[in-house]
Amino acid sequence: MELRSLAGESRLCLNMIVRNEAPNIERCLAAVSAVISAWVICDTGSSDDTPAIVERFFRGRDVPGELHRFTFFNFEQSRNEALDRARASRLGFDYLLLAEADMELVVEDPGFRSNLSAECYAVRQQNQISYFNTRLLRRDSVARYKGVTHEFLDTAGQPPRLEGIWFIDHASGTNRAGKFDRDAKLLQEALKSDPTNARYVFYLAQSLRDAG
Repeated sequence: MELRSLAGESRLCLNMIVRNEAPNIERCLAAVSAVISAWVICDTGSSDDTPAIVERFFRGRDVPGELHRFTFFNFEQSRNEALDRARASRLGFDYLLLAEADMELVVEDPGFRSNLSAECYAVRQQNQISYFNTRLLRRDSVARYKGVTHEFLDTAGQPPRLEGIWFIDHASGTNRAGKFDRDAKLLQEALKSDPTNARYVFYLAQSLRDAG
């Protein structure tokens, strides 16, 4: 069934940042392709075939989209840039579906897009543990990401939980390689301009501990 054609349902635009995700990206795209109306994917410096895989996957499918390229600085900057590119596009959609290349969407209720109205929704993610994270954001929201790493979407109030879909988090993304050293460097740099940020201090200590 072509889920994109169902009337009365909000249109979703897949929004992601990716880099060197060739082993993962097609699985992610295949899982969301039936429920999205558009896509805006931002590559932050791949040296593998990730951009080509994205373009090849959507070529011939009736899902319009945009592939952008820019340099990664930190996660706050990159994710906000991806939001800005999507919001500024001429693509037709109502909500952004925020995903990671190593995640796989599971659709249990094909009607989950009906009656969406909140600014954002939290969606369950499952790996070793189960938790909810903001993964659906209305196009007209002005919410921004905060945090150079361990970033979060700063929205008004607690987002309602959306049932009918959830994500398998395979934890296989290449952004996890060298994560602790990378995060420590990002946090140390951020603390130079924001030395009293308790959140950064906490995550820096955690990253240095986990990096050994």
